Amino acid sequence: MTTDFIPTEYAKRYTVDMVRAHQVYKNSAGKRVPGVTTVLGILEKPGLLKWAWRMGQDGKDIEKVRDEAAAIGTVSHARVEAHLRGMEFDASGITLERMTQSGYAFDGFLSWWEREGYSVLATEMQLVSERWQVGGTLDILARDRDGALVLVDIKTSNGLYREHRLQVAAYAAMYEETNDERISRLVIVRIPKDESGVVEPVEVVNRADCEAAFAAVASAYRALSKVR
Repeated sequence: MTTDFIPTEYAKRYTVDMVRAHQVYKNSAGKRVPGVTTVLGILEKPGLLKWAWRMGQDGKDIEKVRDEAAAIGTVSHARVEAHLRGMEFDASGITLERMTQSGYAFDGFLSWWEREGYSVLATEMQLVSERWQVGGTLDILARDRDGALVLVDIKTSNGLYREHRLQVAAYAAMYEETNDERISRLVIVRIPKDESGVVEPVEVVNRADCEAAFAAVASAYRALSKVR
């Protein structure tokens, strides 16, 4: 849990690792468990197929476009985390294009965050569910103006999809599995990677349904992992 937030003056530098390996999660017995996004990877993604078709029609290299979008997303997330932790973002080694496009995302997030009046409690909180035997990392845990606990998940994708709702519902359930306080609101916020500045916040209102759906997907994932 990240709680060492530094007030006002920048006291540390935040350096983003662009080539870091995927996060490894382990249960209480030390056994490796899959991540929430890995589990959700078994779901059909029609939007991805449409995107791939458009890229092919435009003669673009799908892998290069995908990897560049992922890199911009990584930098955008890192800039948000650095700000919330009161750290100076280290831009050395990051291309001008990535800084420019992540800047649109960061500025959009910052404007939205300040309008909402949230106060940050933790960022990049790693969780493991003994019940589901899965791990995950929630983006932001915060309080709203009324003091309610809010889970905020940042997306830099071109849209918000069903699996995003299942993902945040899973994170909330995983947090509450080992913490006494209930999370009151789940908010997914899509931040722009272009000059539009359009921020798309969506509150998950059917949390129970999303949690039940994730539990079913996790069960299917475990069953499928046994089939060779």
